[in-house]
Amino acid sequence: MNFPVPNSREEIIEFITLAVSRIRKVNLLDKIDEEGKYVSKWNSIWKRKAEQVFIKAKLSMKDDSETLKSIEQILLEAQVIKAKK
Repeated sequence: MNFPVPNSREEIIEFITLAVSRIRKVNLLDKIDEEGKYVSKWNSIWKRKAEQVFIKAKLSMKDDSETLKSIEQILLEAQVIKAKK
């Protein structure tokens, strides 16, 4: 959680890619054992940080809608964010 939020376009893309790759699938039954709890906690940390970086991306890349759409799609597929209604 203390990882600084990246500033440049390249660093933001790199961090989002890293965060999404670190999120592991955990089924409902696995969430009750110690390993599942550990994985779930780390998933939560990676997701929160990815959300934070996405907010910064929306502010710093407002003129680059193509990249923002790509980042948003990656986060949607990883279930980090939910689709807008």
